[in-house]
Amino acid sequence: MANDSAVRIAHLYNYNLGRPEKRKIIEEENLLDHVKKMGKYFEDSLKALEKIPIVSNVRGSLFMIGIEPVANKETKELFPAELQIGKMIAKEAHCAV
Repeated sequence: MANDSAVRIAHLYNYNLGRPEKRKIIEEENLLDHVKKMGKYFEDSLKALEKIPIVSNVRGSLFMIGIEPVANKETKELFPAELQIGKMIAKEAHCAV
């Protein structure tokens, strides 16, 4: 089985980052370790959102995170589709930046 570094580098090719000059920068700048460190911080920070009444759960890993908004946390009842809660949240998040 391939080692962890080889697997990570192989994934970079999927995103057109496998070109030698890009790979050199990724390795020299230690970007993969930085992503792991900051991704964990990001993940832990978003987990705090689970305290909010409309957030059922936060799941995922590092920078690939899903946040499930619900109308009722106990029953996990979803918001009506016509409310477009995702758009409302995105708009508010964008304004907060």
